[in-house]
Amino acid sequence: METASAPVTAKRSRRKAARPGEIASAALTLFVTQGFKATRMEDIARQAGVSKGTVFRYFVTKDELFKAVVMEHISPRIVDWRARVAAFDGATSDLIQAGMAAWWREIGNSPVGSIARLFMHEVRHIPELAVFYQETAIDPGRDIVHAIVQRGVQRGEFRHMDASTVQAMVMAPLLMLAATHAEPQARHIMLAPGQTPEQLIQQMADIIVNGLRSSQGEKT
Repeated sequence: METASAPVTAKRSRRKAARPGEIASAALTLFVTQGFKATRMEDIARQAGVSKGTVFRYFVTKDELFKAVVMEHISPRIVDWRARVAAFDGATSDLIQAGMAAWWREIGNSPVGSIARLFMHEVRHIPELAVFYQETAIDPGRDIVHAIVQRGVQRGEFRHMDASTVQAMVMAPLLMLAATHAEPQARHIMLAPGQTPEQLIQQMADIIVNGLRSSQGEKT
């Protein structure tokens, strides 16, 4: 027979299971607003509404928390994007354009996109975490871009080009856009007056796609 305390116990179990994610989300907010170096574990505890001891129960160091933020907010998207690329059944040019727009919509124009800004600003302070971010977020992103370009080459839509160059052409402007967009005084670095990020991304994608086209894949 189920006791009256069973629903309460189940609720507490669910709450406990959700706590690491809540702490990671609180850490992301503070890393973005205060910077990684300036954020203290007690600040994260306060933001998450838990004790400092609770934070240390799940994350022994602030470095572990940074890794949890990346794993929580970026890694699942990498898995999803790989699946979406594999399942895409249209022109590769459309895939590049849709992919760049989706990255901005799902990552760049969100609090998670500010991780790129954090990474660029504080990389010298966190070299080990920079390697982790590189291996967990940047390198998988490059692999996805490489797979898309290879798809276009194999289908005769794109000409052969150096993969690392194409990866840089796709990813570097997007990362810089995410890094500057949160700073009103820095947006002009990437955006022309009156231009939206979406317009810039569409134009960049068009330039990249037309630069990749083979003679057989050119539009008439």
